[in-house]
Amino acid sequence: MWYVNTIGSKYKYIKAIEEVIDKEVKGTRRVIEPFAGTYTISHLMVRKGLHVISNDIGWWSYSIGRALVGDGKWFGTAVRVVSVLESVRRVPSEGYDRKLKKDKMEEIARRLRENRVRGGRLVVSRGSYDEFLRKVKRVGRGSVVYIDTPKVFRSAKESVFKNFPKLDSWLIGKEVEYELWNESNVREHHERLFKLVSAVGVRKVIVECYKKAVPKVDEIERMMRKYWKVRRAHEFKNDITLVGEEK
Repeated sequence: MWYVNTIGSKYKYIKAIEEVIDKEVKGTRRVIEPFAGTYTISHLMVRKGLHVISNDIGWWSYSIGRALVGDGKWFGTAVRVVSVLESVRRVPSEGYDRKLKKDKMEEIARRLRENRVRGGRLVVSRGSYDEFLRKVKRVGRGSVVYIDTPKVFRSAKESVFKNFPKLDSWLIGKEVEYELWNESNVREHHERLFKLVSAVGVRKVIVECYKKAVPKVDEIERMMRKYWKVRRAHEFKNDITLVGEEK
């Protein structure tokens, strides 16, 4: 099983998420994931025989996805980024080279090789979620969308991923900038996201919510009800899974 044990990863909740997927993804062959992150959930779904189209705006995430589908060009980059992610509780703004340990990198390289995805069952994309959802509109009808958005907490005005553009700049050797979710724009992003997903014509949307994050679960549920019938499908620790289905 592929996983990255770091901030934002669903590794700790993988069994609970697996139960949700087993129950909610029945009857479909294709799942779309606009925020792939460490590819832990995308890889889980591929292991279950699903065809997964995954995306993330970060080059760090893209490198992991490309390495998992056997792209040698990105393999070394993926090893470096996972080594950094698993060595810190919060991604720093600098000092990444100090996080690279030879024995750790060898172990990560082995894990990537062992979990390589074959047969074209994982499609890896990089870009903003709105660009991605417009691209998949042609093939997405009738699919399931799995959403685990960047988290913004009430105790912090910025996303926990605020230093990831700097990590990307270090990885690819040039300046990287992209809009980060924060307290002032996170609700607008959710509204836009759900509108775009509804335009794809998916059969079902699965949204992972965190009780301590912004917007609150009740707010997200109200936004989703504009487009789908919504129910609370699962709850584990601080996470609640909302499922939206065609009205």
